Amino acid sequence: MQNKTIWRYMSLAKYIDLLRTDSLYFPKASCFNDETEGKWALHSFLIANKIRLTKMKENKKVIERILDKTNNNVQLYNQVIKALNEGEINDRLKETLERFKFYHNNNPEHKGRKHLENLVSGWSKQINNYSETKEEHISQAATHRESTYISCWYSADEMSLAMWKLFGGGKESVAIRTKINKLKDIIEKNDDCLNNKGYEGDVSEVEYISDLKEPDEKTREKIISILTKGKTANVGQFCIKPKEYEYESEVRTIIYPKKDIYDKVVDPDPDKDSFSIPIVTGMEQFIDEVYIHPLEDKDSMIFKVIKEINKSFDVEIPIISNSIEAFGDEIDL
Repeated sequence: MQNKTIWRYMSLAKYIDLLRTDSLYFPKASCFNDETEGKWALHSFLIANKIRLTKMKENKKVIERILDKTNNNVQLYNQVIKALNEGEINDRLKETLERFKFYHNNNPEHKGRKHLENLVSGWSKQINNYSETKEEHISQAATHRESTYISCWYSADEMSLAMWKLFGGGKESVAIRTKINKLKDIIEKNDDCLNNKGYEGDVSEVEYISDLKEPDEKTREKIISILTKGKTANVGQFCIKPKEYEYESEVRTIIYPKKDIYDKVVDPDPDKDSFSIPIVTGMEQFIDEVYIHPLEDKDSMIFKVIKEINKSFDVEIPIISNSIEAFGDEIDL
């Protein structure tokens, strides 16, 4: 990943602003057009929680029926054995009843009824609190989206005309080429500054996954692996996108609030819509080359303008014209 080539397609105005400010610009996640940004990990968790609580409701009904039919430990034990022998229970309930059976057989003082009543009470509390818990999680996801800032890059060995059409904004635009390790270097060199402001930063590739809307167990496990393999789940949750976006081949530089793993996220700057960090390595070190639009050549006005812009900001960045044409200079003798 470190030495992969990445691209950023931008308007001429944004290129000038990049040189003028000598910094990388990060809009916050909630400003992106995609309303699902940063939501898919939580969506998967809520789906899994719904499945778990649905089974819990079924198990609760079975235990309640057993309790209703019994007045003493012997009757209770017999009803538990009957439920186990009928085999029409899920694995979670089977495990619970097997545990009850074990304790009953090995401890004459085991208060089986009280144990099952407490179990039902705990399950009822979780089921009744589901809506409130769900809303708390959704609220936290919204805070993450409001307090996380992302710079998006395209990962590929060669420039893409499709990406140019999507993100460049026409012939009067440019594409800058660099490497992932250079982005990482900028983040590392700004680490102290970010920490002082209550943030951390990281660079990560986006992973594209099928069936995110209704994830099965395999998909949910894949999401968990993404959340746990990086620096933090705060990064991973913004590096999961539907398979339909795979053409973007995206690498993201992400700035996010510092927090302990079990703490709720707090937005350090609720009024901030964007974030900038200085390119402390120097612009010439950061940008390998700047490309003009592939339908323009070295004689075009945009090539001359970029040359003058670089000169005015006193940077020597190679300007590349890789025009798409036949019968060009390459066939001359």
